Amino acid sequence: MINGWWGPRRCRSYFANEVVDVEQPLRLAAVSPCFRREVGSAGRDVHGLYRVHQFAKVEQVVLCQNDVETSLAIFEELTRNAEDVLQLLELPYRVVAVCTGDLSQKNYQQVDIETWMPSRHSYGETHSSSVLLDFQARRSNIRYRDSRGQLRLCHTLNNTAIATPRILIPLLENHQRADGSIYIPKALRQYMGDVEEITPA
Repeated sequence: MINGWWGPRRCRSYFANEVVDVEQPLRLAAVSPCFRREVGSAGRDVHGLYRVHQFAKVEQVVLCQNDVETSLAIFEELTRNAEDVLQLLELPYRVVAVCTGDLSQKNYQQVDIETWMPSRHSYGETHSSSVLLDFQARRSNIRYRDSRGQLRLCHTLNNTAIATPRILIPLLENHQRADGSIYIPKALRQYMGDVEEITPA
């Protein structure tokens, strides 16, 4: 776990110009404050907690061998980790494959996980998983030696484990009761003094 001002880009840059050991995939978790600048943006997404200029997230980053089959297996693993978080929070969600036309230049494959948000009357993206093959490793010159001792570029992957404050929207809205109280999922109670619900003042 790397704490502080670390995002997926900084995690990978940490190994820039290095030859790393990825006989076992190198798994990192980065906790970072993030900043978003959107010039000329307008609409409901810029109000409230859904799209804010500063947010925090836990990002999973993996460096592995240059093998598509290995990368796709890890991709499934990272996506399951994010799903596990949502299941622990007892939230309804769906996994959406991003079509080729919507992929950014760096992505080989991507899925978004969208969580139900009652106030929006729709699902909203809360997580994303991406396979980038050697795109970022090539730019950062991150390599490893294969079984023949030859230098090869690593594959990289990343996944949003959880991001705040956006996750608060489905967490509060889906667990709010008719009387205004909010049910606390069992997985969170140990961090809240074993409180089972938040009641109106």
